Amino acid sequence: MSMRCATFQVVGFASVRPVGGFLELEDLFTDPDWMRQGVASALIANITHRGLHIEVSANPLVLGFYESVGFVVRGVADTEGGPVPRMYHGKQLAYDSAAFQQAGIFNKC
Repeated sequence: MSMRCATFQVVGFASVRPVGGFLELEDLFTDPDWMRQGVASALIANITHRGLHIEVSANPLVLGFYESVGFVVRGVADTEGGPVPRMYHGKQLAYDSAAFQQAGIFNKC
């Protein structure tokens, strides 16, 4: 998990988990009072600047956001809520657990 803090208040979080050869973006949340202030973009940047390949089954309502931070649609995923865009960010390289640990995805504020 990666977090961005402001004045010791958690204003957003993102969580990823290793799946096969990539990291799955499980959660991306920004406190409503902090929306549109770069929190979610900073959280994505915190993960992707390490060069790790991540994927997400994106809510169609925020497709534009994911595209704005570099995600690319690669297909469609069937979910409980119906079909959604399947997107990826970064090089499609095999996941290396040692690199994941060294990248320090689990940072504290």
